[in-house]
Amino acid sequence: MFYEIAQKYMNALTNFVPYATTSKTKKWNDFDSTWKSSAIEASRTFKSFSFPSLPATLFLDYTRIGNRSNYEDIYFLKRRALNALVLAECVSNTGEFLGT
Repeated sequence: MFYEIAQKYMNALTNFVPYATTSKTKKWNDFDSTWKSSAIEASRTFKSFSFPSLPATLFLDYTRIGNRSNYEDIYFLKRRALNALVLAECVSNTGEFLGT
């Protein structure tokens, strides 16, 4: 059904971006300064974070022994670190939170 509707659509499709890029500094600057400070402070714990590897054996633990937490603990920690660092860089736009 979607395919048929899409074929009949005659308007130009635009590039959808669900977030403001770092080049759109005005949008990031519009955030509340308290929130921006909190985002930057939260990321400081991850500034020297060493992203651990996620071997396939940890993923397979779920299939083999039913344990998901071995994989998820590392996965979610990496995801929290990345989210914190990206948000901090977007609101500060200083390069301080970019990896070297």
